Amino acid sequence: MTTTRQTIATIALALVAASATQAQARAQAQAPADTGWDVTKPRGQTRTGDFTVSEGTWTSIDVAPDRQWLVFDLVGSIYKLPIAGGNAENLTASSGIAVNSHPRISPDGKQIAFISDRGGQANLWVMDGDGQTPRAVATDPSAVRRSPVWTADGQYLIVVSSPNLFGRSLMMYHRNGGRGIELVKGDPGRMPSRPVISADGRYLYYDVYTARPTGVWGQDDVLKGAVQIHRYDLRPGEVRRITAGEAGQQDRGTSGGAYAAEPSPDGRYLAFIRRVPGGTLEYKGQRFGPRSALWIRDLQSGGERLAMDPVEMDLAEESIPVNGTYPGYRWTADNRIVIHQGGKIRQLDVATGGVSTIPFTARVQRTMSEQIWVKNKLSDGAFDVRFIRWASASPDGKRLAFQALGRIYLMDLPGGTPRRLTPSDFQPLEFQPAWSPDGQSIAFTTVDDTNRGGLWRIAASGGAPERLTPEPGEYLNPAWTLDGREIIVARGSGATARASTLGRNPYFNLIRIPAHGGAETSIVQVAGSGAQLRPTMGNDGRVYYAVSKGFGADGSGVEVASIRLDGTDRRVVANVRHADDAAVSPDGQWIAFKQGSNVYLAPIPPGGSGHQTPLIAKAGGTFTSKPLTTTGGLFPRWRNATTLDYASADRFFAHNTGSGRTDTVTVKLTANRAIASGTVALTGARIVTLDKSRVIDRGTVVVRNGRISCIGECSTAGADRVVDVAGKTIIPGWIDTHAHHHPGPLSMMPRQTFESAISRASGVTTRSDPSTSSPAAFPTAEMIEAGVMIGPRVFSVSEALTNGDSPGTNDVTSLQVALNEIRRRQSWGAVMLKQYLQPTRRQRQWSVEAARQLGMRATAEGSADVTHKIGMVMDGHTGGEHVTVHAPLYADLTTFFGKSRYVYAHTPLVSGYGAWNEEYFWQESPIWLDAKQQHWIPWRQLIPHTRRFITRPVTDYSKDIMAQQIADIVAAGGYSSVGSHGQQPGLGSHWDVWMLAKAAGAMTALEVASLHGAIFLGMEDDVGSISVGKLGDLMVLDGNPLDDIRNTAGIRYVMKAGTLYDAMSLDEVWPTQRRYGDSYWVVPEMYRQDTKPVDTWDRPR
Repeated sequence: MTTTRQTIATIALALVAASATQAQARAQAQAPADTGWDVTKPRGQTRTGDFTVSEGTWTSIDVAPDRQWLVFDLVGSIYKLPIAGGNAENLTASSGIAVNSHPRISPDGKQIAFISDRGGQANLWVMDGDGQTPRAVATDPSAVRRSPVWTADGQYLIVVSSPNLFGRSLMMYHRNGGRGIELVKGDPGRMPSRPVISADGRYLYYDVYTARPTGVWGQDDVLKGAVQIHRYDLRPGEVRRITAGEAGQQDRGTSGGAYAAEPSPDGRYLAFIRRVPGGTLEYKGQRFGPRSALWIRDLQSGGERLAMDPVEMDLAEESIPVNGTYPGYRWTADNRIVIHQGGKIRQLDVATGGVSTIPFTARVQRTMSEQIWVKNKLSDGAFDVRFIRWASASPDGKRLAFQALGRIYLMDLPGGTPRRLTPSDFQPLEFQPAWSPDGQSIAFTTVDDTNRGGLWRIAASGGAPERLTPEPGEYLNPAWTLDGREIIVARGSGATARASTLGRNPYFNLIRIPAHGGAETSIVQVAGSGAQLRPTMGNDGRVYYAVSKGFGADGSGVEVASIRLDGTDRRVVANVRHADDAAVSPDGQWIAFKQGSNVYLAPIPPGGSGHQTPLIAKAGGTFTSKPLTTTGGLFPRWRNATTLDYASADRFFAHNTGSGRTDTVTVKLTANRAIASGTVALTGARIVTLDKSRVIDRGTVVVRNGRISCIGECSTAGADRVVDVAGKTIIPGWIDTHAHHHPGPLSMMPRQTFESAISRASGVTTRSDPSTSSPAAFPTAEMIEAGVMIGPRVFSVSEALTNGDSPGTNDVTSLQVALNEIRRRQSWGAVMLKQYLQPTRRQRQWSVEAARQLGMRATAEGSADVTHKIGMVMDGHTGGEHVTVHAPLYADLTTFFGKSRYVYAHTPLVSGYGAWNEEYFWQESPIWLDAKQQHWIPWRQLIPHTRRFITRPVTDYSKDIMAQQIADIVAAGGYSSVGSHGQQPGLGSHWDVWMLAKAAGAMTALEVASLHGAIFLGMEDDVGSISVGKLGDLMVLDGNPLDDIRNTAGIRYVMKAGTLYDAMSLDEVWPTQRRYGDSYWVVPEMYRQDTKPVDTWDRPR
């Protein structure tokens, strides 16, 4: 019996007059920001985390001038503690779900400055010493504030101000508020951080990141002088370098690095942090380093001495330094330093070197918004296509052409049935249909199994396609000339001919080809990716096209130009901000553009605008734009001078510029899902079910029609195929919840893609991409589901919801905008939202509330900033991604994350407090010589990184202590998941699991790889364990991973939904036997390891 793959098409049409809807859309899109939202209020069915701890993570401490009490931050609250220790009092308990941090006591001891996001942004606040009367000092929502310090007179506060991740300055505010003044401006790559002030108020000490950019995160070395201490003299306004010197190729003049300064009360000495190169720390059996220590410099003599070793692990080498190098500590008037170390509050006697502990207990009571925990059911039945592309109506408006499932479809309007246009035996995948002016023909492009393409035409009535380009190439976005005699098309420069991808072309050419084939004539060459090169023809006989330019704050935008067919007289028509697609109407009076995945319309002068180029934008442009959609609009193209066609999800739109009316058609194209039909039995294996940690030493797994029907002692009578896997181990297929794929093909995915292939060959049967190109990801997911492509089932969040406007997303200025963003993603097939470092708490809460209301799970860029993560948990995110860089995480945070049921998807190969952990595996073994990697990864993506790399001590890598974070969170009731981040396709997910097993054990590591990922996606009822009724997603291993976790890499078979594949070749074993296909990316010559004499060509051959 075979897997059913044929496509069934039906149609449901709804013709809608949308004038009123368009007016409403315009009002919503241009609505002012909602400023009445209370960020301190928990929403939904609230939860409470209530527990008591005696240790904290990264606690900033300050001591009152009279040394009778101190303050510190813990889990987003600020606590007050007697100097002798005891029970800590929560001073910010009344602030709801606000996050409060960085307390600093005023010189008179009467007030406490701190950072709080209770106003919607992490801003500067002041409260009385007993926690009463909190009031805002700085309220600007455009920048995050951190690390406040008081001036000596108690009148002013100096704070770090960060308008974005990579910008930073030191600002001074009066305690009563105001706009403030900038004291120290940060240059790119040299940002000031973590200020402290001398007791006399004259000198401001601060950290400066001075490392020469390497272009690679995680390779700064503080021992080479990557971070230094500078001093700002507040009287003359001069800056002095207190420490200086960076090691270079030949210059060995490093300062050794110095940061996190704290001056002595008399001003003579300066405490600071520096690492001990050969020293390590140990926590729960995990060693990591180099160890941080506290040093003291005599500012008079210049001498330095070690004062306290160890202290907490600093963050001077953090990939994106947002936390400061060390939490706040205080040198008191009685010559003691009170500092955070080992999760405790320590007190160093500077004179004797003695260290004592100030004990505390703190009750953590945090109310949290309802966590989004919806289920996502995986169906075995037919599915509706939810992402049609390049939809356009015929010139007479009677037929619609569109692309889906790798094919061109045609349907009659308004009541026809979609039908495939090309014959069933036509093999290349088809893209970008374009109607001829007379409506009799359709031009389209293709990509074949070798990732090469062509330009074709076919009669609109069907029949055999005619190839117009005899040589294979890279063709995209065809358009016809007005007389129908020629076709304009973009052609790549040949990246796919050298085993690369379409998006790697350094330039594209716009060419014209006779409509029945013939010689190509170049019109213009355009640098860039080519994604925006969608030419159109104007009534003036000129070609209009858009090229990528940076007109937005994020560098996004297009320049729209026109040119004659002979390549002369190029003119710039308009610049379009935050867009990646734009089209000028044939009469030159309108420009349609895509911004935020919506379609907008703006007027432009048809005769030009002199020497001024109009700036077009959804708001703030030269001319007023109006939105045609708010929940999705893609691929805008003009049918004629007054009719604009576009599409989104399963809907086709036609807008008339004269009447303002938009007609909508819903397309229903249904495809059978690629589920194996029949019964297969795998016998004689050890079965690690992950169902309540059950292990069957020898048993059988029976899969019937794609679902597991029996486990353990099972009859194989009636099975269509019995596979003897005696001596092997069966585990569930893995779920990679952070897999960045689809970066290169410009929405023209070939049938065989190496990223999908190696993921499947490496045991990943489900993956989720947390930030991607929607026109690539969702159609790819549908082709995999329909069996057109081979790979793990794919889910995507769409484009991550980022700050500001961009081609794919919109600035979240209200809950309504957030709801529109979620609705669009849902219509495309997304099962989860990812909000990516939205700059304000208000925006993050709008995003989560919209997801909660519409029933979509929510994840987020976890951020290295632990206060940001605490806020995410309390806002109700399902989980978040990337590690918390602090090492270790103590019981305050591991308990908080665990009790909140937060899914901590840690992506341990990237980020951390130092080197990226992928480097460890590169130096451990020659990855570039691995046979599976060579077979499935293009050499350009394999060899350069893995053949030559930095080697460093094993304990420099954060892998073990980060694994301990996960082990502790899981032990406290939380979850994690595998997230390979696309770093090392195939092996990356295994490295994740191997790292985790070191701290959590093999069983927990396997549970995280499968079951926890299923829980994160809300799919645990269908995948994640070997359980009766779940999908047959399995790996058959040669060895037992419970004995040696690295046995996970020895894979014999992979099964997805009952279909069994050879794990090396991806040839299908059952229910049919078929080869995978052409691995066009393999270039065997690049893996030669022979030696040839220099006189090779002088020798006889």
